[in-house]
Amino acid sequence: MAKSLAIAITKAPFGGIHAAEAIRLANGAISYGHEVTIILTGDGVYVAKKGQKAEENGWISLSPLLEKLVTSGRAKVLVDNGSAVERGVHAEDLVAGAVVSEGRNISSAMADADRCVVF
Repeated sequence: MAKSLAIAITKAPFGGIHAAEAIRLANGAISYGHEVTIILTGDGVYVAKKGQKAEENGWISLSPLLEKLVTSGRAKVLVDNGSAVERGVHAEDLVAGAVVSEGRNISSAMADADRCVVF
C-alpha cells in the first residue's frame, strides 16, 4: 500500500548535505511507489532556483533533479511564498512545475501526509 510522504527542505542546496539527502530520499520513496510532496521553505527555496552552476564549486546542482521529479509527475513541489519573497526569489526563477504556495497550503500538505520528514 502506497503511503504519502512530505519532505520539507529548509536548508540551502549548497554548503551541506541536507538538501541533497532530501532529494535522494524523495527518489527512494518514489521508487517504492510512495506519493511524495517536496516542500521548500526557508533557504530551501533555493533548491528550486533554475540555472544553478554548483559543479563549478564542487557541489551538485539539485534543481535539474528536482525539475525532473516534478515534470515527470513523480512528485509535487511546493515553494513557500513567504520564504521566496524574503529571499527575492520569484515564480519565474523556479524550475518548471514548482508551485509557489501560501503557508496554509503547505501546512495542509504536511498534515495530510502519512509521514513528514524535515531536512
